[in-house]
Amino acid sequence: MPDDDFPDDLFPNAEIPLEAQIKCVQREIEFRKRVYARRISKGRMNPTFANQQIELMGAVLKTLEGLRCTPTK
Repeated sequence: MPDDDFPDDLFPNAEIPLEAQIKCVQREIEFRKRVYARRISKGRMNPTFANQQIELMGAVLKTLEGLRCTPTK
């Protein structure tokens, strides 16, 4: 499934835009929720560990979203 946020060359020699990073982390959180739920139901993952990992990614998202409001010099 193609992602319109990313060109074929994936930002060569350029910084990855903040909004693209935020969208990526949002997708990752939703992915982890789906995958971890399946792994927990099959006994392959500890629920506490899964929740901690999702919370960590949530903290990453909050940090990135906070950068939206930070003025640049």
